[in-house]
Amino acid sequence: MHITPAGPEPGAAAGREWLQQQRQQLDARLGTRAPMRELLAGQSRLIDTLLKHTLRQHESALHELTLVPTGGYGRGELFPGSDVDLLLLHRRHISATTARAVEALLTELWDAGLRVGHAVRTVADCVQLARADVSEATALMEGRRLAGDPALYQQLRTALTPGRIWTLPRYLSAKRAEQAARHARYNSTDHNLEPNVKDGPGGLRDVQTLAWLTLHCYGSAELQELIRHDLLEPEEYHRLHASHELICRLRYLLHTLTGYREDRLRFDLQPGIAEQLGHPGHNNAAVQQCMHAYYRAAGCIQLSNELLLQRFAEGPAQRRWLRRRRINARFHAVGQRLQSTATLPFRTPRELLEPFRLLQQQEQLQGLRAETLRRLRAALPTATSGFPDNAADADAFLELLRRPQAGRLLRLMHRYGLLSALLPAFARINGLMQFDMFHVYTVDEHTLCVLERIDELQAAPQAEYPQCYQALGQLAHIELLRLAALFHDIAKGRGGDHSRLGAAEARHFCNQLGLSNYDTTLVAWLVRHHLTMSHTAMRKDLGDQAAIRKFAARIGNPERLHYLYLLTVADISGTNPAMWNGWKAHLLESLYLQTLQVLRLNPQDPQQAQHVRREAEALLARQSAAPARLLWNDPGTEYFTRYRPEEIAWHAVEVANHDPAGPPLVAACPHPLRGCTEIFIYMPDQDHIFSATTRVLDQLNLSVQDARILTGENGYTLDSYSVLEVNGKPVQEDWRRQEIVAALRTALVAPDTRLDVNRREHYKRDTRVATRVAFLQDTTQTTLQVIAADRRGLLCRVGATLTACGVRIHGARIATFGNRVEDLFFISDHHNQPLDDHHTRCQLQTAILAALEPPQ
Repeated sequence: MHITPAGPEPGAAAGREWLQQQRQQLDARLGTRAPMRELLAGQSRLIDTLLKHTLRQHESALHELTLVPTGGYGRGELFPGSDVDLLLLHRRHISATTARAVEALLTELWDAGLRVGHAVRTVADCVQLARADVSEATALMEGRRLAGDPALYQQLRTALTPGRIWTLPRYLSAKRAEQAARHARYNSTDHNLEPNVKDGPGGLRDVQTLAWLTLHCYGSAELQELIRHDLLEPEEYHRLHASHELICRLRYLLHTLTGYREDRLRFDLQPGIAEQLGHPGHNNAAVQQCMHAYYRAAGCIQLSNELLLQRFAEGPAQRRWLRRRRINARFHAVGQRLQSTATLPFRTPRELLEPFRLLQQQEQLQGLRAETLRRLRAALPTATSGFPDNAADADAFLELLRRPQAGRLLRLMHRYGLLSALLPAFARINGLMQFDMFHVYTVDEHTLCVLERIDELQAAPQAEYPQCYQALGQLAHIELLRLAALFHDIAKGRGGDHSRLGAAEARHFCNQLGLSNYDTTLVAWLVRHHLTMSHTAMRKDLGDQAAIRKFAARIGNPERLHYLYLLTVADISGTNPAMWNGWKAHLLESLYLQTLQVLRLNPQDPQQAQHVRREAEALLARQSAAPARLLWNDPGTEYFTRYRPEEIAWHAVEVANHDPAGPPLVAACPHPLRGCTEIFIYMPDQDHIFSATTRVLDQLNLSVQDARILTGENGYTLDSYSVLEVNGKPVQEDWRRQEIVAALRTALVAPDTRLDVNRREHYKRDTRVATRVAFLQDTTQTTLQVIAADRRGLLCRVGATLTACGVRIHGARIATFGNRVEDLFFISDHHNQPLDDHHTRCQLQTAILAALEPPQ
């Protein structure tokens, strides 16, 4: 581009008109796909010409100043709406005449339409400022002399030599911190729906950071220099260059379309940008193509930035001294990164997943080393084929989902390209726009946010999210929740109901993983109904019990409710950080608790019972066990709606191996279920069983988290207690489980049902939870509800009081919500009749309150 040597005619109006004409000529070249470097350099030369021409009018008064363009203008990458940053360098205090001339010069530049940022400083001032502020040091490092004393400028260059003020380790550390803070302003994602193409993650500033480090290390800001120093492969450089070119073009278009400095790719500007870039289609289709290209470019820049910052940090000299720690035969840690052995091939999905499993276990490691990542990405096309048909590959993926911080690892897998390679359906939502007013992320980014939100809920203390904490404790398999989160929006962009299509996609994938039909159906159901709870909570009157019962009927059973509640909380809070608030949390919590109450009172679902029965039969068949009929001829529908298939299979095996003529069956499951140790009791129904059991568990310092008390049609009780040790963990040792079983068996054979009213536990009562005893409804039995602050011995006291009052317990549902317990007892008199008499109810209510209230 050749600029008119003479420049504009004198006067601000002439300067503005000249600059406008010259820029129009330059902008016309944008449509010819001219290299962005030429266009940006052309913009800088225009300003050079205008500045030099204006300087001639004040030459005598400004002779003691040296003009140094800095920042983007200094490096010759000036966008149409960018600021023109100028350093006016002088040797000593400037005269009043020079000061007036500076003011006149700046006024003329502003009148010509330039946004000028200026500073008048000495070399000493510049050095002092550069030492204090890395951003100022960087801007000065990019400066060039436009006019004035060459010797003074050289003095500045010498004083600011890279490494003289900021050593590489300090400079790198400061730039990393600066970048992290900048990324945080945009939620640390390059997949915002209205991204900032300059400062956002994967934006131009990330490329400039690499150029600044290259300049600091090698004396040149050209990224091609990194190829010569083995920090970049040629093909990696070309991908980075092409990505940088696209985002430069986007920013240039933003400035020309708006007429000012606009760096945010706003919704209203996206159609015009897409048209300028030549994307075919109308409206959303063209925008989607345009934005998809942007997200690919931003992802490439972000990945390149991550790898090169790592290589800069190690440096050629430091690399040999990095601390190495062996993790296994295939991997070792180098510094804070994971490195594979030099000859390690990635041939299968399981081998590709192994480094992420190790990162999950070694929380101090931050990611993969560059060489390992290059090798992994090169293997993606061949090593991921056939996933997840191989059982070992499927198990490796499921194990990743079972462990804490799975969301963080899935994000890393997505950034490195592995997640899309393993799940082609996920690749289809990569960079997929959402054209609405409440989403702020693309579909893939939203999905990853939901998964990370599940990580946060799992790691949060009980006091922070008490209901979520309680619901998490009820999950038998948290990997099912994560699978539902992974697939809940996976069918967006296909047309039709994405919930239905996604449910079919989830069912197919779960079948490929080898999940049971029960678990597969649960995941597919969650995907199909992932919007149901939020719509009900936000659009229905939660004070209308008919609406609550209708919602409960749609859910079907408490297990589905626990999963759906957690998925809904994660989904809403992962949609838009500004959308989640205390009111929405309250609405969901209220709907969850009310629905749980309804489901606990009316748990029978014949269709669900048949489904669970078939799953349990299949489990027993795979175990070559056939004891099902011993147990299943009599439990009734409720039994199958309150237990999972694996629990029922365990019960069946225990009952089949039990001698009916011997002592009561008491079994403690060796594997934690729902995060607790399960204790199962099977014996002829008697009035003392509940009170005797809870007394023993209390004496053994075990905390009862849940209890399911059922009586089969054959008169046998099927009781299950979920317990934790005082440290909040399941029972770990075999000897401890044997101790519990022996103590319970002894107590059930010869029970001591006396209530020791003088024995009081020392506890601090939570005054926020008032003790309440109420009678909810009558059928053939009476339903007793006890709400109280959680404390040791509470169940023992309630059970002993009921026995002492001559009340029979036919069933119970125990639930703990943080520091609050809400227990239901289905009771009758000795003749199995409801407690209809008001006086009898009042006596029982008074007795329970007296047993639970602490001494005054």
